[in-house]
Amino acid sequence: MAKLIKSSQVEMPLHMGSFPKTMPIFSVNHPFLGNEDPRKSWEKRLNNLMSVFRIKGQISDAGDRLVLQDEANVRVLQLYKPNDAFLYYDRSLVSTTDKRYAKSVLSPETAEDRAQRWLGKNGLWSEHARYEGFAQTKVTVFNDEKGYNAQSNEDKQSYTTEVKACFGFQINEAPVLGAGGKIMISYVGEEMSQAVHFWRPPNPRSIGEQHLVSPDEIRKQLAVDPRFAHLDSAVSKIRITELKLGYYALPPFELQNFYLPVYQVKGIVETRVRPNGPSPVKDPKKNDPIVRETLQYNFNYYIHAGKMTEREYKNSGLPAPINGSFFF
Repeated sequence: MAKLIKSSQVEMPLHMGSFPKTMPIFSVNHPFLGNEDPRKSWEKRLNNLMSVFRIKGQISDAGDRLVLQDEANVRVLQLYKPNDAFLYYDRSLVSTTDKRYAKSVLSPETAEDRAQRWLGKNGLWSEHARYEGFAQTKVTVFNDEKGYNAQSNEDKQSYTTEVKACFGFQINEAPVLGAGGKIMISYVGEEMSQAVHFWRPPNPRSIGEQHLVSPDEIRKQLAVDPRFAHLDSAVSKIRITELKLGYYALPPFELQNFYLPVYQVKGIVETRVRPNGPSPVKDPKKNDPIVRETLQYNFNYYIHAGKMTEREYKNSGLPAPINGSFFF
């Protein structure tokens, strides 16, 4: 029987820095979610965004969000019901591969400046927002004859059609982690092709503090996590490459009441066992039943960093803990 992985086989980064022992907890400010009928709140928010994007059309209810499409079925606006998040995109422009736009693509600096001014003008900027960099839509066209085997630049052609200004958030100088805390404003030429605005503003005063588990405790929790249960300690190890402490933001379709501390754990699993089962990788051509080549796969988990009671978990709106913590 294979022996399970031990916490001593979970390697931590050499230079992690120091982590605090406590972090303040902040409640989420829901300015549009009062005691009134939520449908009135959705209507107010949707009308405001329709004015911002100058869009009109048919509105449909998709359960966790309202979807508005213009008459040409080209421009789309999605409003998430549980919070202030929204998504806008232009189907004719977003992630375009049209080479005509390569000549007019904005510089990253111009895109950042334009995005910040647009956000500020429309009351969408936050003092918690921080510019994090840019992304681009790049297109590579391969020679018809050589296809993906093209080796030289003469056999393929690459160009950029879209630039995206990316923003993250901080609360109390700690980063906001997860899918629910980001802004991305994209441009194709002078036109906005997409606007992603996922953010729940926190109330300014903390509601208390939470004692944090240590990085060594995280090592122990990883060793007993069910997703690593198939690993054989004789041929496997877990190597953490990055450990970051911050506040977690749930996806925009979820209702969130508090910002709680989490560790973002990125790492690599090295094993001679398949990721989806306990059987060793066999090599029928050799006497050795296990292939000597090591398999690797990456992981990126968020683990609750605070010590909470069962009642506090329930009130937080976050997933129930697994082995004393939650992974997602």
